[in-house]
Amino acid sequence: MRSAAIVALLVSASALLAGCSDDGGHGDHAYTCPDGTQLDLEQFPDHDNETFNPLSKCPRTSGTTTTNSTPNQLPTLTLKVTDDGGNETPVTLLDGNLTFDAAGSSDPDGSVTGIAVSVTDSNTTRTATLFDAATKSFKTATFKFDRPGVVNVTVAMVDDRAGFTVNQTKVYVNHPQDLGTKSIPLPAGDGVADACTGDAPGIGNQEIVEALYTKPYGFTVVPGATLVEAFAEASGEVGSARLTICAPDGTAVSDTGTDTVASNAPLPPPVGTDSYNVVAYLDTPSQPNAEVSVSVIVHYEPQDAGSAAQ
Repeated sequence: MRSAAIVALLVSASALLAGCSDDGGHGDHAYTCPDGTQLDLEQFPDHDNETFNPLSKCPRTSGTTTTNSTPNQLPTLTLKVTDDGGNETPVTLLDGNLTFDAAGSSDPDGSVTGIAVSVTDSNTTRTATLFDAATKSFKTATFKFDRPGVVNVTVAMVDDRAGFTVNQTKVYVNHPQDLGTKSIPLPAGDGVADACTGDAPGIGNQEIVEALYTKPYGFTVVPGATLVEAFAEASGEVGSARLTICAPDGTAVSDTGTDTVASNAPLPPPVGTDSYNVVAYLDTPSQPNAEVSVSVIVHYEPQDAGSAAQ
């Protein structure tokens, strides 16, 4: 506050000195107001007093004094986010990059003097600048994302009158996972075993039945997941594999699909250290020890945004 008062005092003194300069032969008896109005100081009886302030005699507008500056209008952000392929999207895959570009941002009553972007995934925050103050030019910043999930993004801007804005958004890191290949000795047939537990009531030892008919494929989910897509590929001439996505508590979070299936929304969060599973089985006779490979993509972007990255 003290520095602001000093600046205001210097500005007022500067205007006063400028107004008292020689002006068209009027000498010390002329004063030019900030709005250009010329005053003849002789018309003011007290103009010779040391305390006389000619600025106070200048015209006033809108009920405010001419010493007040107009309110600062804050800078406006224009942010573009692109993936490794140059596509404009807030979505990337694990270990992919997103590039942030604030070109086009502006200040309606001055100029932008600084822009910084920060990304926070888990407990780690990284920051980069999007505006070079020395060259007064925009620049881009690229971040690699090695953690899946929802990432908070903050962009802070400042203008030449110290106006400060903070803009918040999010980006999303989807997680493709190869769950490996397992041997499924026997086809389960249609509805022989429970899709998520493998239990087949009344058919011998349930653990053996599960091992022969179905296989679980575990995968990682962190909070914020919105969709899981699962894909299967069976070796040889064994027909198709049937897939069901199961929550840690053993309940199905998808229908049962052939070779590919997607979870139903919303996806419950993981519980404790238990993992989600894709349970696969064969529903047609096959050669012994058929091999089934399974993979998933765990999505974190809002599904109503239509921006799912494959």
